[in-house]
Amino acid sequence: GHVWIVTVDGQASDESDATTSYASPVIVSDIIGHGSTAGEQWYVLNGTNFGVFADASHVEVMFDGVAISPVFGETTTKIYNGEDSKTYSTTDSDGEALEHISFQLPEMTDDV
Repeated sequence: GHVWIVTVDGQASDESDATTSYASPVIVSDIIGHGSTAGEQWYVLNGTNFGVFADASHVEVMFDGVAISPVFGETTTKIYNGEDSKTYSTTDSDGEALEHISFQLPEMTDDV
């Protein structure tokens, strides 16, 4: 877990005994159509605990440890809370909330 140190007017506390932690993200399913290896195919991850609606949060999607851009041709690799409908939530038939992250696959090369 994470420990806390509080700083007030330049004076820092000792590390807290209390800790906080986050639930691990869970991918429930993914959706992709059939596309070419040239990239630009939209992909949707569905799951829970993605943190997409927490203020100041962001999500990075990685393939083999390499962050990809959420939209083909962009230079950023981060999808921020509520950004351009790339993150959204729904409720399934059992009333459970699901989070969704939409992004475009990069061109498939030997590097990705």
